[in-house]
Amino acid sequence: MRAMRLPRFTDASLYWICIVVLVAALVDLTWLHRVEPVDLMLGDELMRLRAPSIKADPDIVIIDIDDRALAEMTEGVDDKDTGQRFSGVGRFPWPRAVYGELIAELEAQGAKAIVLDVELYEPDSQNKTSDDVLNEVVAGTTNTFFPIQTLETVKRGEGVRIAEHAKQLALRSTGTASVDATIPMELPFVLDPASGAWARTGLINFYNDLDGVGRRTGSTTRSTATCCRPFPHASLAHWAGRSPLRRPSGLRGRRAINRTGQ
Repeated sequence: MRAMRLPRFTDASLYWICIVVLVAALVDLTWLHRVEPVDLMLGDELMRLRAPSIKADPDIVIIDIDDRALAEMTEGVDDKDTGQRFSGVGRFPWPRAVYGELIAELEAQGAKAIVLDVELYEPDSQNKTSDDVLNEVVAGTTNTFFPIQTLETVKRGEGVRIAEHAKQLALRSTGTASVDATIPMELPFVLDPASGAWARTGLINFYNDLDGVGRRTGSTTRSTATCCRPFPHASLAHWAGRSPLRRPSGLRGRRAINRTGQ
């Protein structure tokens, strides 16, 4: 009985099939994004399957501003141990001295890294003393980290002249940086640059995908050869015992967080 022979592509046919598939993939990745919903769905499913097996690190503690904290900080609360009443500090946003006192307490407890997700841009013109309390505490630390954001560009050349603040932000040049380069971003003017706190800032920009769900965080921002580091790397590198100013290779653009191992 003669064996059945399957049809075989010629070398030229296989070559052109590969080119067509590659071009179609590039067109979809660049413009059409027809396959992206499938990729997002698979990433979400992998995260659902993986997440239950991941144990929270007991050395990482999240201090949340929840409804109870908002109510007690506004209305006050009785201390059950001492019987004294804490009168509260008013509605949120709270005076910056609150964060200073919190940082001081965490320092006393031996925290290796203290990472705030409260943005501190505009000085308190009504309560400068409160800002001074925060800066006094921060000046005595090297393990505190603060968030900043880039903004949407409205017109060309808009934003902060990064060369004027590069030293305080401890930014590095990846080439021949332009002194006129700008980045539309907020700067932490509440914090005293002399304390070194500006050098411990990082980007917290978060982006929605096509389905409206946020899965991506900006890893780096570049402006004419000047690089701003991502906030997670800046803080967690310190926590792991490495330099907070060293940017890992390969972290560029927007990084998906619905991937196992990230």
